[in-house]
Amino acid sequence: MTLQVSVTCNTCLETQVNEESMQILQLPLMSSVQKGLDCYLQSEDLYGENAYFCHNCNSSQPALLERQFRTCGQYLIIQLKRFSANNGSITKNNLLVNCHPDPLFVPIVSDIEVAFKKEFQLKAVINHSGTLNNGHYTTLAKVNSNWFLYNDRTVSEADDSDLNSSMSYVFIFEKH
Repeated sequence: MTLQVSVTCNTCLETQVNEESMQILQLPLMSSVQKGLDCYLQSEDLYGENAYFCHNCNSSQPALLERQFRTCGQYLIIQLKRFSANNGSITKNNLLVNCHPDPLFVPIVSDIEVAFKKEFQLKAVINHSGTLNNGHYTTLAKVNSNWFLYNDRTVSEADDSDLNSSMSYVFIFEKH
C-alpha cells in the first residue's frame, strides 16, 4: 500500500508531501479495527515538542499532518500497537477488540483527488497471548465460509464470536 503524508506549516503554509510504501499498517489500539483506522487517518496538529521543522521558516513551527491512502493492494495487513515502553519496561495492553466479520472500509484518494472507499473482508486474525518475552500465537482463519482456530498442531472449528478478543494482534483483510 502507498500512503501520502502531508505536513503543512501553520506559519508560512508551505506543504511537504511524501509517499510511503508499506507492507504492514500499524494502527493505534482501539475497540475496533475500523475505529483505529479512522483515528490513524484523522488530521493531527503538530506543536510543542512535536512541532514540525519547516525548512522554509528554518525553525520548528506548529503544523498540520494529514495521511491518505493512495493505493492499496489485494491484501491489507494491520498490526495493532499493543506493546508500549513505560519507564524502561515494555507493557502489553489487553484491550478487547471487537472484530466482527463486517467489512473494513478504507478510503483511497486517486491522482485526480477523487476519494472512494474500498471494502476489505477479514480473512485471518493472529492472536498473541502472554508478554513480549514469553508468548504464544494462534490464528483464526476463514476457509470458504467457515472459521477455524489454528493452535500449534490442533485445528478446531470457530465462529464469529471468537474474533472478539483481547489477544488479537494482526489482521489480514482481502479486497472484496
